[in-house]
Amino acid sequence: MKHLKLTLFLCSFILVATISCKKENSNRPVDTGLSEPRPGTNISIDSLSNFSSDIPGDQYNDLTFINDSTGYAVSLQGRIVKTSNAGKNWVQLNSPTTLPLQAVQFIDEKTGFIIGGDNHSGIFLKTMDGGETWIKQVLNTTESPMDLCFLDGSIGYIAGSNLLIKTEDGGLSWHSMKNSTVRIYCGIKFKNFNEGIATSLNGIYLKTTDGGNTWDSIKSITNYHLYQIAYTTYKIFIRADGLLVDISSNNQESIIQLPYVGRRMLFLNEYQAVGIGQHYNQQGYFPYGDIFITNDTWAHFEKKTYSPSDAFVFTAIAKMSAKKIMILGNGFNITKMIILNI
Repeated sequence: MKHLKLTLFLCSFILVATISCKKENSNRPVDTGLSEPRPGTNISIDSLSNFSSDIPGDQYNDLTFINDSTGYAVSLQGRIVKTSNAGKNWVQLNSPTTLPLQAVQFIDEKTGFIIGGDNHSGIFLKTMDGGETWIKQVLNTTESPMDLCFLDGSIGYIAGSNLLIKTEDGGLSWHSMKNSTVRIYCGIKFKNFNEGIATSLNGIYLKTTDGGNTWDSIKSITNYHLYQIAYTTYKIFIRADGLLVDISSNNQESIIQLPYVGRRMLFLNEYQAVGIGQHYNQQGYFPYGDIFITNDTWAHFEKKTYSPSDAFVFTAIAKMSAKKIMILGNGFNITKMIILNI
């Protein structure tokens, strides 16, 4: 279990962009871009509000919405929950596993995918009926996968420790795309059906322009471990340890300092983003949940901190609509839900 926790820590801070594999209110196979921020429409920390919900108490590792009402979340205890009324009420779906679930993605109202596992095995789940039933597949790995990216109902990718695989038949079969010099893959995202990036450790990332048939191994400007990817209209960001690297420039000016300590991040465009995570008090005993907001690519940011009894960590974030974001966290014996109106 210690080995699993270490690997999960290395790949835990997830950047999520609306151009990536998370489909936000669209049935298109691949999103085409992010609009630039409109003048005078800064996001404000004052727009955060508590939201009352009956979501079961758990640590939710990922969250996704397919429209402004219907969303899914997956948890550390293998729980899959669904809302059909914008988060007010949640139904616990029949899950075929009690293993920790790491990521969830839906490409339309019926078809969805989940990955998870522990330090013994990895699993892949698929539904074709909106979560009523799930098909379970054991992956050929001894650790939990870290990230997934489906471009449509057939073509998808999964990344993890010693794992970089692709399916062209909706998960019925997979083939390996591993690079012989790379062992741990932390993230996988595609801009379109051809262009994609897989991140790894020690400043290395892989880039493909032919749908994963071939990959170029590239050294970034930093030696820090690289995690998840965010595509915006003009830039490609990768999060490193405490840094954000714009690999479309890949020079010293492309390195951006990030607030301490974030866990996940949602980019709305290349300037505006919301980060979530936690920090500990000076004595290192008590964790406090944090939400960060920037309107200028982290040159400046606002932060709101929550007490441990309210939320000692925030772990999941998703865009519900063009005007609303949901954030999930953990307090003592509760799941905390926050809504951000954009």
